[in-house]
Amino acid sequence: MRKNFFRISISVCLLIFFSLLPVYAQANYDAKIQYICSLMSMTAYNDKYGELARDTLTSYGWDFNSFNDNVENPAANFFIAHNDNFVPGESSYLLSVRGTNDLNDVSSDMKISLVPFGGNTPEGFDAYLAQPTNAQMPMVHSGFNQYVQTAFFTKKGDDGQTIGEKLVSILHNDPHAHLYITGHSLGGAVVVLTAARLNSIGVDPAQISVVTFGAPVVGNEAFAKTYGPSINLSRIILAGDPVRNLVQLLNPNYQQFGKEIKYSTVPSYDDKLSHKILLYVDASLRRYYDESKDTVEPPASDGKVLFTKPVCQLEAGQSNENIDFYIYAVLKDDISHYIDGTVWSDSTNASPTDSNIKYIVNTDITISRQKYVQNSFYVSTTYTVYDAPSGKLISAFSIASNTAELTPIEAVLYNNLKLADELKATLI
Repeated sequence: MRKNFFRISISVCLLIFFSLLPVYAQANYDAKIQYICSLMSMTAYNDKYGELARDTLTSYGWDFNSFNDNVENPAANFFIAHNDNFVPGESSYLLSVRGTNDLNDVSSDMKISLVPFGGNTPEGFDAYLAQPTNAQMPMVHSGFNQYVQTAFFTKKGDDGQTIGEKLVSILHNDPHAHLYITGHSLGGAVVVLTAARLNSIGVDPAQISVVTFGAPVVGNEAFAKTYGPSINLSRIILAGDPVRNLVQLLNPNYQQFGKEIKYSTVPSYDDKLSHKILLYVDASLRRYYDESKDTVEPPASDGKVLFTKPVCQLEAGQSNENIDFYIYAVLKDDISHYIDGTVWSDSTNASPTDSNIKYIVNTDITISRQKYVQNSFYVSTTYTVYDAPSGKLISAFSIASNTAELTPIEAVLYNNLKLADELKATLI
């Protein structure tokens, strides 16, 4: 009797374990998508830190030259990237639209009147605006709709196509193509309407995923019911971000749809609004590495560079939020993409056990809060490279940044990208 009970118990445990594997895999996949999309949303701002996000995505294999656009359009603040190795069997595209960045964008945010939304061609979209309105017809935010129409469905290139029509051609011509559309704030609202327009033209909804960060609502209840079911929408919201409810507070006829995912705020960054894209990137990064930390990666069979665990000098609060784990994870992920044959130790003072190891790299990170500027951090990174067989010092190089525009983890990533050329020159 006891043996049978024991066997049944083991069988049940194994059944539960294997049934949960797809759930864990999906959670890791979703977190990866959200992190990549947060970086892409940051890229759309096209500033110093947008360059950081773009360089990071480039190191991950995203090609920002994959879509040739010769259209001169001041309203089209967007970027497109392509990667054939992001998801197995998929030709992946990223499209991001810039969020609220200046007074003109704020003006667009505040155009809260509703206009009719319909049609299935670029010409038909504009014509539909003249339809008589009623409460039962799909209607959307006039400012967001104008942005989409201007950026994607008005100005034509030399081939006679708008940007939106070019995207439709890519997806129609390649059944393995998948478009991830993403944006922060105003950009998030714009990409929801862009997805609705692409679906209206005839794109298979299964080929489009939409991920927004701190985005306001875009349309009324009829729009949500008519277009919502065909849009695979994930709405990422930071706790305390007021922007998602801003339009609804001014006009209660708006209604959200899609899957809402709430992130916790970044503990070491004091921002009462919790709306900046840098906070969404940091929170997405943490969630991604939390989901993937139990993933076991096989050691490199031809490993030649041993990276020891970084020595992190942190403040007490940062130690409590496990920031050293995220620093190590992001450095490992980034460096492994541009230096082949890396081996990563869990010890800060490791010795090579493989005769193939040629170099040992020690990493020192210091993060300290500046006293007189809110959310300003001094972040330094030092790499020291030794010859593995002899232990002889080969090279040492460092960089420091002092900025209020990045979280500490992002500043470490920024420093690493600035030192990438020296690392490659020494180790490759």
